[in-house]
Amino acid sequence: MDKLDLILQKIENVDSRLGKIDDRLDGIDGRLDGIDGRLDGLEKRMDRLESRMDGLESRMDGLESWTENLETGLANAKEELGKKIAGVELNLENQVCPSVRIIAENHLELYKNLKSIIEFKPSHDLLEIRVSSLEISMKRIKEVLENLKSA
Repeated sequence: MDKLDLILQKIENVDSRLGKIDDRLDGIDGRLDGIDGRLDGLEKRMDRLESRMDGLESRMDGLESWTENLETGLANAKEELGKKIAGVELNLENQVCPSVRIIAENHLELYKNLKSIIEFKPSHDLLEIRVSSLEISMKRIKEVLENLKSA
């Protein structure tokens, strides 16, 4: 029975070892469950991150579209402004500048006329004083003549 005992002992050793391996596999299985849980959490976070990235991408597309519209609008406004500036330049060259030149020439003539009037004014004032004095003298003469007629 020695051999049988030896075989039984070996079977018990193998059984004991298998029990330890089974315990170790249970530990590994528990750790794998923990890793699975963490991976599930990580996957959920990645899904949320992906969703946020999709939202950001959508907003960026909208921003790109808005920027393109803005650039187009600015280009149109620049072109329109260029046309208006060219129109203003033509108006200045063809209408305003000649008109200013005519006004300046007329202003010079008016200035010359005003200067001659200002130079004439003192002699004009003297004439007014002499006419006024003559009128007074004429009134006196008329009064004297009327007094002579009445007497």
